[in-house]
Amino acid sequence: MRITQLDGLRGLFSVLIIFLHYPKEYLPSYIYENFIIRNSFIFVDFFFVISGFVISYNYSKTNLDLKLFLKKRIISLYPLLFYTSFIFIFFEITGSIFFKELLNSPETLKILFQRAINTLLMINSMPIFNNGWINEPSWSISAEIISYLFFGLVIRYFFNKKDVISIIIILISLITLYNIGDFFIFGGLSFLRALVGFFIGYFVFVCHKFYIIKLPYNFDSFLCIALLGVLYTLNTLNGKQLLLFSVIIIPLFSGLFILTITHDNGKFTRLMKTNTFQFLGKISYSVYLNHFIIILII
Repeated sequence: MRITQLDGLRGLFSVLIIFLHYPKEYLPSYIYENFIIRNSFIFVDFFFVISGFVISYNYSKTNLDLKLFLKKRIISLYPLLFYTSFIFIFFEITGSIFFKELLNSPETLKILFQRAINTLLMINSMPIFNNGWINEPSWSISAEIISYLFFGLVIRYFFNKKDVISIIIILISLITLYNIGDFFIFGGLSFLRALVGFFIGYFVFVCHKFYIIKLPYNFDSFLCIALLGVLYTLNTLNGKQLLLFSVIIIPLFSGLFILTITHDNGKFTRLMKTNTFQFLGKISYSVYLNHFIIILII
């Protein structure tokens, strides 16, 4: 069974992330400087929770074929990653050779090649090389693949202790991110950020499966207001307060939000099921990886 409202949610979040990345020169200030847009980077964490939930929904069984599981996951993600990386590097190289005066920070061909390799090998969310990557959103694809690997290993080899192992993974990831001093890290150790969201998604699946938490009708509308509060709070905090808020509140809130959407049939959930948001959901992965190419050309 497909939970269609999650598709709509993906579509909504992908559009908001486009506005986050879009150059301010091409957007009205009331959009670009809006606290919702400026803090919509947290929706990447919601993506990870949704992925954890959906994968757990379909693969939480003892007889998981780890090799086949990973093969399917890579096949589902890699073709578009390869395509967008190829297009991106083409424009990067063309710009660096012929249009240096139009680039904010032209790179050497050697650096561009290293960044392309990091991206295509999907290692740009780990601290293996420090040469960066191409197409900024691609770090999250690397992080998601690593989350699939961790999930597959837990289900395949620690099935009877999967809840305990999942909690340990979440806690170790959160403690490490706290010690680094940045929950919303990308690149470097950003796969830890994905692990937090992904395994929160697993526990959302557990709650959904057994319906542990009974939520009042239209609770989704209340959580939408709470989401605005979270985004506004992120806009006002900094330093240690921001770090504590991010490490504690974002994982818990994103999990509760996704759990609510999977059960509620309130106004917001019904909105996510409409044709417009279902269409956005279907193209959300393409929108997410392709929008930076358009920004680069502009």
